[in-house]
Amino acid sequence: MSPRGWRRILVTGCSPWRLACGLALTWAACVAAAAAAVPAPVRPGLADFQHTAWTTRDGAPADIWVLAQAADGHLWLGTGSGVYTFDGIGYSRVPAPKGSRWLSGNVTALLVRAPDDVWVGYFGGGASRLHAGRLDHYPPGSGLPTGAVYRLIQDDAGEVWAATSGGLARWRDGLWMQADRALGVPPGPAFWVHADTHGDLWLAAGTHLLRRRRGQEGFDPLPFAIGVEAVMAESADGTLWLSDAAHGTRRLIAEGGTVRIEPVPGLADVPAKRMAFAADGSLWLTDARNGGVLRLEFPAQAGAAAQAFRRRDGLSSDMAVPVLQDVEGNIWIGTNLGLNRFRRRDAMMLASTLDMAHRGLGIAGTAQGIAIATGGRLLREDDGHWVAADGFPEVLSMVAAGDGGLWLMGRALWHWREGALQEVPLPSPASVTTYDVQAIATAPDGALWMSLLGAGLYRRDEPTGWQLQMPASVSQPRAMAFDAAGRLWTGDAAGRVFWHHAGQRGRLPTTGLDVGAITALLPGRRHFLVAGERGLARFDGRRFHTLDETRVAELVAVTGMAEAGDGRLWLNGGRGVVLFEPAQAAAAFMPGARPAYRLFDERDGLLGVAVQSNATPTLVQGGDGRLWFSTNQGVAWIDPTRIGRNPRPPQVLLRSVSAGDVDYPPGPPLELPAHTRNLQVDYTATSLGMPERVAFRYRLKGVDDTWQEAGTRRQAFYTNLAPGRYHFEVLAANEDGVWSPEPVTQVLRIRPAFYQTWWFMLLCLLLVAGGLWLAYLMRLRQLGQHIRGRLQERHAERERIARELHDTLLQSIQGLILRFQAVSVTLPPLDPARSAMEQALQRADEVLVEGRDRVLDLRATAPDAGDLEDLLAAFGEELAQATDVRFDVSVQGTAEALDPIVRDELYRIGREAMLNACRHAEAGRIRVEVDYGPGELRLRVFDDGRGIDPDMLQRGGRPGHWGLHGMRERASRIGARLRIWSRPGAGTEVELRMPAGSAYRPCLQASRQAWLRAIFGGKPA
Repeated sequence: MSPRGWRRILVTGCSPWRLACGLALTWAACVAAAAAAVPAPVRPGLADFQHTAWTTRDGAPADIWVLAQAADGHLWLGTGSGVYTFDGIGYSRVPAPKGSRWLSGNVTALLVRAPDDVWVGYFGGGASRLHAGRLDHYPPGSGLPTGAVYRLIQDDAGEVWAATSGGLARWRDGLWMQADRALGVPPGPAFWVHADTHGDLWLAAGTHLLRRRRGQEGFDPLPFAIGVEAVMAESADGTLWLSDAAHGTRRLIAEGGTVRIEPVPGLADVPAKRMAFAADGSLWLTDARNGGVLRLEFPAQAGAAAQAFRRRDGLSSDMAVPVLQDVEGNIWIGTNLGLNRFRRRDAMMLASTLDMAHRGLGIAGTAQGIAIATGGRLLREDDGHWVAADGFPEVLSMVAAGDGGLWLMGRALWHWREGALQEVPLPSPASVTTYDVQAIATAPDGALWMSLLGAGLYRRDEPTGWQLQMPASVSQPRAMAFDAAGRLWTGDAAGRVFWHHAGQRGRLPTTGLDVGAITALLPGRRHFLVAGERGLARFDGRRFHTLDETRVAELVAVTGMAEAGDGRLWLNGGRGVVLFEPAQAAAAFMPGARPAYRLFDERDGLLGVAVQSNATPTLVQGGDGRLWFSTNQGVAWIDPTRIGRNPRPPQVLLRSVSAGDVDYPPGPPLELPAHTRNLQVDYTATSLGMPERVAFRYRLKGVDDTWQEAGTRRQAFYTNLAPGRYHFEVLAANEDGVWSPEPVTQVLRIRPAFYQTWWFMLLCLLLVAGGLWLAYLMRLRQLGQHIRGRLQERHAERERIARELHDTLLQSIQGLILRFQAVSVTLPPLDPARSAMEQALQRADEVLVEGRDRVLDLRATAPDAGDLEDLLAAFGEELAQATDVRFDVSVQGTAEALDPIVRDELYRIGREAMLNACRHAEAGRIRVEVDYGPGELRLRVFDDGRGIDPDMLQRGGRPGHWGLHGMRERASRIGARLRIWSRPGAGTEVELRMPAGSAYRPCLQASRQAWLRAIFGGKPA
């Protein structure tokens, strides 16, 4: 056999008789033998199961002697090289806890009571218990008999029993004790111990079978002999089965208080190394005589033999020992070269078509059933039986004819009916061949429609013959299908869809249609679907909605579609067969939807992918509801009523959390070191049926707002994480989309570095605030220096003007006065001119005095009598003596030394306000407040006079009077803000504010003291 053939056996679990059948069919086609009966497409037994083998080349351990499954779903393997666990994807060797070692590496017995409570028995004798991270050893002689440990079980009372080559032992109250004659156990080896569902204990000791009833202390012998190395198994109905080398496999029948033994047809001479019953009631056993695996169905048909599966069929080795059915119904076989799994397959390959697709393959549904043309042979289903006719040419495509026959197309076009094969000429021109046929279909009225490359669309009926319906210049159909109303729908390589009916044709709008070249059409009852090279589209009556390969990668190159009576959608494409449930079919095409679907491929028993070169659809639904698929490896069928569904959600397990180069075990909340930025979380799920289809979704609370769809990836990565507390959650779904009910959570906390702590942030904030405050103070100092510089310039300019006025104008006026006075003396005393002159000279003296006063005002500053409040108080006392005005001054805050220039301007502003209150407002009381604040200096002058007219206040003063203008100008020169508030009859308030840094002296020291006072209160030392 070629390597290709052996590889197919390994992957698919194909039995030798199937290969022989395929070879026989090939030989029959070559010699064109007469019509003969064809074996059924499949037969019961191991052909119904998909087999997968993991050998040592795949990483599986060798010498697998015992199998067990833990509550978390992991498969435990006891091997000649230690203990391993398997999650369906990878193997992990179970290490001994730190500081300890396994008693031996050759493990022959396992009892997994919990994932963290496991008993291990060794070939060299002794046992170990791995419990809560601790490994305790019980070597031979510590209550355990010497010799190999064959079996470890736990009874319904919680006691552990060990069957060893040195006898039977029991674990009770923390001690192992050997069962002796006091319990009715004979000396010698104990090969098997079994606790049944009724609470009874069964023991195969040497050639004796003993029974210990529930609640009974000792064992009672049974009155029949058994052979050595006996093993036992219990069926679902509670029946016990016994197998040994001397008597083969037998059944134990318990009736009342007696037990009798009964042989099993077909297994009388088959001794088992191990046995197990499957959920369907079948018995699986490993053959101790011929090797391999046997399966026997019940009730067995008369003369039916057990189905065998050995190394030549794909088993990893004929040296097979343990048998186990997991909680999902999969059967596991351990051999000395690896691990094997048997799972019910959903897709069945028609054995006689295997390896025939390269010679042409046609499939069609007829009124009588399914018809298949392959390798020069025609297979037809007739009343549930398959019949074959040989001598046919190689057929590329086939479609049912309206008269009950078939249209066959290969190197020519033939019409077959009732055993007669007749060639039919193709339409003109003569250069057209069958290789130019793009699509063919039969109309409900029996007419044949054909699309020919470069020629167009033709219709043929009797007696008209071929008639052109649409030239190739309009469209060249690549796919055709008729709907229930008899309309023909065609699709071409340009992605356009046309309809033809009663000699008319039309075209559907292409809005939303983006599937590339059209490969199949389905004008169904619920859905109108168009398949193409890039995806699938649904027409809603107005526009198309496309489901492309970016959303469902399996929807590429679909060449066959069917809408079942129950509303399911079946699609045969380039990745396998896709099934949409009725509720999922319409929702799958909604924008942004994440469609749920089921994929059938090689893992389900479907070999190959949809044929792409057929002129007819590659999916046909039979009258019995089965779906038939044409693939590039043969013909397969799926019975929707027997599709298995796994209702058990996967159990998600966290494997490790990696931060940097350090791996952390999952479990309690993890404290990760500071500077941790990147995180990797490894997880898995124990779904052993199809672990490669288990899908995951995860999220990291604190980072992800929604679930992240990971597909089949079993790792999560995060980068640029900030310090804080996080919750990592992960969910998983099995191959049938059943999600785990609750996520598995791992709590993580990344410690902050010192510069990431809140107190460091607060310290930085305070430093920044202090720096800004210092910059503010420096700016105030600069402004104060700038203002003082400008004031000094102004005083210097005023002094210069005063000097000029004194030395020029006043001196000149004085000289003129003297001259006029000399002239007036010469006039007679009673001369009216002299009297006028003397009056003018008196007025000139007043002008001179007034001018000298103005010069003094320009040169003089406020009297150096102390603080601003003292100067204003002195001026107020003078006003009080000259008038009836009452005056008082109040001070708030601690008086500061003011810049002399600022003090002079403030004094002049305050004096002007007080004078205005006396002269113009006729005030009876004047009150002055000086507030030395930490941030600003404030001067306020109140009076109870008649107030200022609002219009005058708005204009800035009376015409020809400059008091208010002068106050504002002085305030502006020193950088102060002046506000005057008044209302007729309600008095006047003058308020002046200026920054402390510009008013106090020295600027920086005074501002620092004010700041300290604002913080601590009072005046700092």
